[in-house]
Amino acid sequence: VPEEKRNVAAAGCGPSCLCMMVDSADFVNYELTDCLKLSNEVGANREIGTSLKILGPVVAERFNLNYGETSDLNELKATWQKGGLAIANSGGDREGYTGVFTHGGHYILVVSADDNEACILDPSYKEGKYEEPGRDGKARAVDGFVYCSLKVLAEDCANRTPSYYLFQESIKNMKSAAAGKWKSSAPGTAAHLCEDADHRKRPRGTPEGARTHASLV
Repeated sequence: VPEEKRNVAAAGCGPSCLCMMVDSADFVNYELTDCLKLSNEVGANREIGTSLKILGPVVAERFNLNYGETSDLNELKATWQKGGLAIANSGGDREGYTGVFTHGGHYILVVSADDNEACILDPSYKEGKYEEPGRDGKARAVDGFVYCSLKVLAEDCANRTPSYYLFQESIKNMKSAAAGKWKSSAPGTAAHLCEDADHRKRPRGTPEGARTHASLV
């Protein structure tokens, strides 16, 4: 694989999302450099980008999280209702359709949702990204978080299998957890921020963390 296909710019969104996911779900700082090293060790970046079918289960096992894959929106909703998180597999442009989150392929972390909207951390977010022709009006950014309807999310991932990678705390983790969780109500408000004040200082489960990774990808 050419070196340019193995660098962070080409393969950084998957590991970035995994780092933010671990920090949100397990309250542990998982360094991007460590995740990239693991990705290389398990051969998850042999093609352009990163295979979460390979890397996702390995990271989940390392942090004692339950792992799953689905393209079913109802199963995705069930994961959120149980306090889980999902990495969405956005497929980009196709005939007659302009990708909302990417023109090629991209991973984004869906931290919560209600019946209408999803709250997302996008590792490649930059000002004006969601104002491009074909994207305008489909997603909005508020204080670093991105919001879109579940319909838009599903359509953007419709050409990828699986569409979503699911992560949830194990029973053991849930019994020992004493910190706050991401809320699943009121998208577009501060209710999506983690309740635990100390956890809000951690970079990867926040928009600040997404922007840090965006500077690398």
